[in-house]
Amino acid sequence: MKQRLKQFVAERQVRVLKPYVLPFAILLSLVVLLGTTLAWFTASDNMLNPMKNPPKGNFGVDLVDVFTPPEPNDPPLEPGVGNSVDKRVGAYNTQTVDAFVRLLVIPVFVTSDGTLLPAEFGKEVIIVSENTTDWAYCAYDGYYYYKDILPAGKSTDVGSLNKNLFNKVYVAAGLPDEYDGATLKIEVKCEAVDTVRYHYREGWWALPPLNGANAPYNALSEYTADGYTIDSVWAAIDGLLKPKTKA
Repeated sequence: MKQRLKQFVAERQVRVLKPYVLPFAILLSLVVLLGTTLAWFTASDNMLNPMKNPPKGNFGVDLVDVFTPPEPNDPPLEPGVGNSVDKRVGAYNTQTVDAFVRLLVIPVFVTSDGTLLPAEFGKEVIIVSENTTDWAYCAYDGYYYYKDILPAGKSTDVGSLNKNLFNKVYVAAGLPDEYDGATLKIEVKCEAVDTVRYHYREGWWALPPLNGANAPYNALSEYTADGYTIDSVWAAIDGLLKPKTKA
């Protein structure tokens, strides 16, 4: 799984997941670092995957990635804690079916000759006030999971009381000289699945029910992956979502 994640970072390919995974969106934000001047470019893509036994209604969740680039005459944006930029990342349920949501957010620094430089949140790239109240990070798969149901028609981006994953970022000060002129690419992938029982396990983790669709949930300790019991890597996330599922 970790190897597949690295492949996604390197090639920026959209990988169609299991049929239980519902619509997801990918948005790629590029920050070009030219000396001390930052310029931004954004692009987006959407894909609809088929699903098995969908709930009644329309399903659709969009990625929230709100950013207003500087005007040409604005002062240059410089790295450092005092130079954060507004960048709101979350999700918006645009349709009539409730959803579970997760986000994959990956920073990548690339020099003009294509060399990859270290890029990690908390080190070279800083998230301002990451929202750990409403989102839970899973180190095993690298996703941020929204802890609750995202109701139909609702968005995490709701003004001053928003539940976005984050709203500001900045480039760390004091980076080595090789970062001068490099490009920072922040890739955000949003995935959503309906709240019907088992669907988030099947679609996101490829864990089908072991005793039939109508049987009780299996204990995560009954599954293994990459030499780990699933209970050791997804138990916290499963504990958040399982009580909120619907029959």
